[in-house]
Amino acid sequence: MHKTKLALALLLGLASAPAMAQDIKVGTIFPLSGGAGPDGQTVTNAVKLIVQQINDKGGLLGRKLTLISKDDESTPAVGVSRANEMIAEKADVVIEGWNSPVTLAMQPILARGGVLDITAVSKSDLILSGETNPYAIRINSSNGFDAGVIAKYVVETMKAKKVAFLTQNDVYGNGFQTAVEAEFKKLNFPGEVVMTEKFAFKDTDFRVQLTNLKGANADAIIVTNSSNSSGLPAMVEQYRQADIKSTFVGAVGIMLSTVFKVAGDANNGVISADIFFPRPAPVHDPAGKHFVRGRLQEGLRRRSRQERSAWRGCRAGLGAGGRSDQVARSQDGGGSDPRQGRQRHGVRGCPVPAERTDAAALRRL
Repeated sequence: MHKTKLALALLLGLASAPAMAQDIKVGTIFPLSGGAGPDGQTVTNAVKLIVQQINDKGGLLGRKLTLISKDDESTPAVGVSRANEMIAEKADVVIEGWNSPVTLAMQPILARGGVLDITAVSKSDLILSGETNPYAIRINSSNGFDAGVIAKYVVETMKAKKVAFLTQNDVYGNGFQTAVEAEFKKLNFPGEVVMTEKFAFKDTDFRVQLTNLKGANADAIIVTNSSNSSGLPAMVEQYRQADIKSTFVGAVGIMLSTVFKVAGDANNGVISADIFFPRPAPVHDPAGKHFVRGRLQEGLRRRSRQERSAWRGCRAGLGAGGRSDQVARSQDGGGSDPRQGRQRHGVRGCPVPAERTDAAALRRL
């Protein structure tokens, strides 16, 4: 009963007045290094911020939250070690899971330790359907759900006849491919799966697999890759370099901002899907606005001094006259009005620091 009340409080953000002696220990276990490190850091920082905001309002159930954060290194054995550490440090709840193999390795450890386990991202169907944790909670979509979306698009919208898979060789990637193929059968897919190529999570060189896939001449290549800050951007770039004509169809949720930041224009033409909320909390919910405002304020504080110095140096170095106007015109794609450069790039061709973009978003909230 205590665990159920704590879970509801954590998920709903309930707060009450009188203080109790013991803090609620919230643990996070995500990759903070390696190919998914930047993504794990983003999730961890989000939890850190919401813990701070809850504490600013008096805590949960009248108790303050304390945060314990650990790096699972996207490795199951490390995840098991971190889960045991959470038990030793008497964590009340652990929010975990970027990689399904790591989540599944940690689940029985946390269950035996009596720790409430909330999976944030990992998608394997076994996380909820397995027997290791009958009280498992996940706040993301599953492989089974995602497979229905992708299969329907490939069959009904693309009307593909030849499909190939480029699959991460673990419980996440293999599970997703199995689920998509099952959905193909439900949809009476008239075509065929012509090839499957596999790779390891930590791989960054996919040229052999891509060469083979190019020869298969599929209409669509369905891709899983959860190394969103390393392996997946490299895969997208190498896909374009190989000049593969098949459509790159990414699994649900893999095309994150880190992929766009690293792979840039190579992402053009990629098709993927993600969860859509018709009334997103940051727009319609006061608590959501408060959270987003906090994230933006945190971003403003964390901007590097070097970026601000570079912007000021750009302003000072351009000076007045033709050179600055020329820069502005070139950055506007050849436009003739230098005022457009000032509007889009701040001061006569100098790029607007990201912190100013965040400040503008903050004002809109």
